[in-house]
Amino acid sequence: MAEPVFRVPTGIKLSKSDRKTLKKHLRSQHTLFRHEKLNLSDEVSQHIVVGNGGLGNNVRREELVNIFSKYGSVVDVLLKPRKPYAFVTFSTVQESVRAFQDIHGRTMKCPEELSLPNVTFYLSFVKEVPGFELSTSYLHPPGLILLEDMVSESYEHKLLECVKWENSEAETSEESANSQILKHRRVKHYGYEFIYGINNVDRDKPLNEGIPITCEELLTELVNSHHISCRPDQLTVNQYLPGQGIPPHIDTHSAFEDWIISLSLGSQVIMDFRHPDGRHLPVLVPQRSVLIMTGESRYVWTHGITPRKSDVVPVNALAQQQPRLNADGDRSESADNLADRLTMFQRNTRTSFTFRKVLRGPCKCKYPEQCDSKQKSSSKDVSNSQTKENKSSLPDTDKEAAMLEKLHVHEVYEEIADHFSDTRHKAWPKVAEFIRLQTPGSVMIDAGCGNGKYLGINPDIYKIGCDRSTRLCHICKDQNFEVLVSDILALPYRDNCCDVAISIAVIHHLSTWDRRVRALEEIVRILRPGGKALISVWAFEQELCKQKSNYLKESRIRNKHSQKKDGSVNTHRDDSLQEDMSGSCLEQRANSLEVHVNRTHFDKQDLLVPWHKKPTSSDEKCGTGEEMSTKGNHSKPVFHRFYHVFKDGELNELVQHIPGARVTEAYYDKGNWCVILEKVLES
Repeated sequence: MAEPVFRVPTGIKLSKSDRKTLKKHLRSQHTLFRHEKLNLSDEVSQHIVVGNGGLGNNVRREELVNIFSKYGSVVDVLLKPRKPYAFVTFSTVQESVRAFQDIHGRTMKCPEELSLPNVTFYLSFVKEVPGFELSTSYLHPPGLILLEDMVSESYEHKLLECVKWENSEAETSEESANSQILKHRRVKHYGYEFIYGINNVDRDKPLNEGIPITCEELLTELVNSHHISCRPDQLTVNQYLPGQGIPPHIDTHSAFEDWIISLSLGSQVIMDFRHPDGRHLPVLVPQRSVLIMTGESRYVWTHGITPRKSDVVPVNALAQQQPRLNADGDRSESADNLADRLTMFQRNTRTSFTFRKVLRGPCKCKYPEQCDSKQKSSSKDVSNSQTKENKSSLPDTDKEAAMLEKLHVHEVYEEIADHFSDTRHKAWPKVAEFIRLQTPGSVMIDAGCGNGKYLGINPDIYKIGCDRSTRLCHICKDQNFEVLVSDILALPYRDNCCDVAISIAVIHHLSTWDRRVRALEEIVRILRPGGKALISVWAFEQELCKQKSNYLKESRIRNKHSQKKDGSVNTHRDDSLQEDMSGSCLEQRANSLEVHVNRTHFDKQDLLVPWHKKPTSSDEKCGTGEEMSTKGNHSKPVFHRFYHVFKDGELNELVQHIPGARVTEAYYDKGNWCVILEKVLES
């Protein structure tokens, strides 16, 4: 379809001031054409498209209804997720013309008309409104039970009042420890402390303070209605301010009974459920409702809350939604039109009460792939499979490899993100030089961008970063970099979409040969023909031509006494971090891998490298392939990251297995092997 010629609709006479908005108006029309491929009408019609009035601009549907109802009977208002425009349909053409003449090119009043300041609407006529079906993402995962209006407003107030957040001088040390402020929210525990990071409890350390008596009314009702079989003995209360959330997770199978209860007070929210096969179901959890996770929704699907200040929700899901009236006092929309319509809902402060029952004994669920009890029972076989060499030296299956990386790469980076960022400020000179040499206007993707230290180089090119760590992406976002959360094995970009790519210190975290090849294939896929990518990995050879790498030179922080060469994993608990790696379902698997002694030569290619978490940042040495260690402080936790360190020529050999890719340059840079590859057209 050819792009239409945009003209001011016939019959509409624009003033001089209106004509000054024509340039922005045309830009708005081009945006609509790119998104919808719609031909705008050269003549007036009853359908209007409102540029800058969409969910992508944080404009709410209710605001549009109020604005346009002044000009006549609004039949329908359609907004689409993440789009910067909306469609408004009037009963007659005369009504739409009145709205056009008064609103087009006008900056809307704040807060009388819009809650956002400095928003100018640009209107156009369309012959018809595009069809839209509400996504099936508003379905629920199997086993999820949602009970709306489970508590009254007065009972809600009592429940909120029973939580004492303040840590006064009269509090005991235990009470202070159990009421904490985490990075994304405020949290308090009852019965047992819920340990974030392993999503478990320490059964041998019950708390003095049990579940508040105020909760008895709710729990009795849930037991009597047979939604739960027994009373919980653990409660975690989280308080989320607008913009706060919690990363996706599954509560450890062996830790709790089949059901987990979540009571939402103060605000509704969208809770994101994700299946291992990639399905994503955002579930609207209303205020004063109870959400019960059982079966598959409890054991297989992760649940989390995306940190943002507003949610896109179905209009008919808003409990407080009231009929809108037009200027004559009639209902402005048919109730039938609300069935598949969306709007923006601003979050308020939300407090969640999560009730659990501690499980005594192993989990007996039907989901072995996600179950720590069943994985522990088969850990001996997994350990034996790791004695092989090279490509088969690690897990035999892709699922086993993914589990290992989840524990010893993804989860570790989520825990150490802030400290990691503190030690990663200086860009490697050769990487920075590669970025600066790119042609102005080029599009660069940084796959595994970390804290974004390469996204600020060369302002003449467009840069997009992605990383598996949500917390590292938030650090990038705080610096106003364009980033998203993604896995290097499934980059969310189109084929041939970028001119250049970099992946610095990422591929060495993949635990099998096949997965390392797949990562390179993804990078080549997104490159345009002729595009280049710079890849770096940690080198097995930390001394070359009698020159030691910076990693070996940093002997001042070597601490052999805190690390065991026999491969056992030392774990240290730090209450402020809520971390205890000993509860992991892959603990035995970790024992089959050697734990490397920091600042020494490598003996094996596949190993675990300790990260010593400490409260203060250290200066990073350029080109160093590994982190700083603590200095005489063994009270902080030690996290172990998986690495496959590359031998000379190994990275080049991997590239040779990628169709359409060739190495144009390979070099050694202070303890790292690097290649620059080019995407070529296959003959």
